Amino acid sequence: MAQSDSSTTRPLFDLDPNEPLQRLPDLSVHLQSDGSIRIDLEDRALLCGPHALRILETFSQPTTFRHALEALRTDVLGTQDWVDLNDTIMNLFRAGALEPVVRASKGPAMRTGYDAAIQHINMLNDRGRTSAFLGAIREVVRPGDVVVDIGTGTGVLSVAAAQAGAKHVYAIEVGSIGKVAEAVFAANGFADRITLVPGLSTHVSLPERADVLISEMIGDEALQERALQTTRDAIKRFLKPEARFVPRTIRICAIAVEIPESVVARYRFRESSLVDWQEWYGIDFGPLERGNAPAPLRIFAHPRRPREWPRRSEPVLLAEVDFASGSSPSITREAEFAATEKGAINGIVSYFELGLSPGVQLSVDPQRADEDCHWRLPVWLLPDPLEVEQGERLSFHYAYGSENRHGWVSLSRAAL
Repeated sequence: MAQSDSSTTRPLFDLDPNEPLQRLPDLSVHLQSDGSIRIDLEDRALLCGPHALRILETFSQPTTFRHALEALRTDVLGTQDWVDLNDTIMNLFRAGALEPVVRASKGPAMRTGYDAAIQHINMLNDRGRTSAFLGAIREVVRPGDVVVDIGTGTGVLSVAAAQAGAKHVYAIEVGSIGKVAEAVFAANGFADRITLVPGLSTHVSLPERADVLISEMIGDEALQERALQTTRDAIKRFLKPEARFVPRTIRICAIAVEIPESVVARYRFRESSLVDWQEWYGIDFGPLERGNAPAPLRIFAHPRRPREWPRRSEPVLLAEVDFASGSSPSITREAEFAATEKGAINGIVSYFELGLSPGVQLSVDPQRADEDCHWRLPVWLLPDPLEVEQGERLSFHYAYGSENRHGWVSLSRAAL
């Protein structure tokens, strides 16, 4: 259906149709099962219709409200769809997901995703993590080194490298938090020795090769932030042949556990809950349990939560990576182990250990992680619990790569 000329559109008073807008550089976008789009901002979740994805794509570069409507009008099917398109742009603007270019140029938004203040507050409050990285940098960086820091964030690791004697540090950061880091460099007297390089590391170039690569790209699921792919690219394009790394190695481990029913009931339909609901509401909810076969489910928990869960295995090594090797960004491995106790296994807890330097290790093993640890551990709820005997042979299966970018762990009885 043809629409009226967009010049007749009258947006509300708080948006100038001729003022360039641009989306925030880091937004968390979720496709909902009902077709709606959820955008997570720091203080709220914004629900939008299907136009939201095209709108965000359109505003990836500075664009006015008027020009955006011209670009998007071919997607419109009717009058109500046209109204919805206008309303979605307005809602994104009012929520702060779209920001005037003039305002954005005055300083970083630091609102969402990795730009959100809470992300960096949690990491800096994780004293064990940050202190371990600083200690490793002091051990690895030598006077006169050229250093690359990928994903500099607030700049804390770049400053530590300069303090350790680096001749120059290239601090790569894709988010608007990089502007804050640049101010931190200056505040600590290193404006002339630390250069902010805006952008993704795989999309930028550096003027010289580096002696040391620093990167804290370790996610809750250890490799989900593409540490393998990013490091492999850096080895080829940024580093000298004998470059040093912080971290140097990562070990990914798993433990078979029995997760308490009180935890499982938050994620699975349970008969006891159905009985309560029928009593409370007078409705039979039996089909919720009978008609939905459980599937493997991954949740995340602070390391302190699994400490008291009964263990049915010792920690089992799933994968070990030396970042200096430029390892293939695909891992598939089976690790056999023996059950340490008789009982039920209904979950798997995964964690990682970092070899930051020869003398500095960092682990998020539930038995060793600090209370202030900002990482959360992946926990897999099995579809059906396994009843095992002490000494029974079992196998973990770990996969990371193009089809399992966030890593996946499963469990089965070992083949006879």
